[in-house]
Amino acid sequence: MLPQICFPSHYLLDTNIFYKNKSLNQLLTKANGELTKLSLWFKANKLSLNISKTTYMIFSNKKNMNETINLMIDENIIDRVRECKFLGTVIDENLTWKPHISLVTSKISKSIGIMFKVRQFSTKETTKTLYYTLVYPYIHYCNVIWANNYPTRLSRIVILQKRAVRAIAKIQYRESTENVLKELKMLKVQEII
Repeated sequence: MLPQICFPSHYLLDTNIFYKNKSLNQLLTKANGELTKLSLWFKANKLSLNISKTTYMIFSNKKNMNETINLMIDENIIDRVRECKFLGTVIDENLTWKPHISLVTSKISKSIGIMFKVRQFSTKETTKTLYYTLVYPYIHYCNVIWANNYPTRLSRIVILQKRAVRAIAKIQYRESTENVLKELKMLKVQEII
């Protein structure tokens, strides 16, 4: 699990292999040396590495890490990515979690659309079950990592949860969801986190 702290030095991720060094040049030298050893190990064990699916990411507390870095394995340059999906979470190089929160809000929005279409044919309990099936897992999954964030970044998820509660309770757009959450015995986003 990745900690959410400001890193004092550079970190390099290459297909789940982590390297650390204060100097980017030393980090590059070390990583290329290890990749050469890895290549030899693959060849010795008659295995191959799909270079087109191999990427690396540099974690740093510096805002602009645009330096050109050439990581190579078997004379092939490995592509650098700014974000990647790892175990269902989108990790970006500055650990802001903005891409992951955008992904979560997109998926929750689609699920809420389904809830609004179904609510006219179902009971509160059925729609609540849909909430716990379609919305809650996205709010809950790995939230220890990504949800420890600025409230402004999480505000879209809070608003979407309120829309879901309105779909369950069949209340109007402007009505408060505070009492409805208590009545339905549901946790707010901040309480889930």
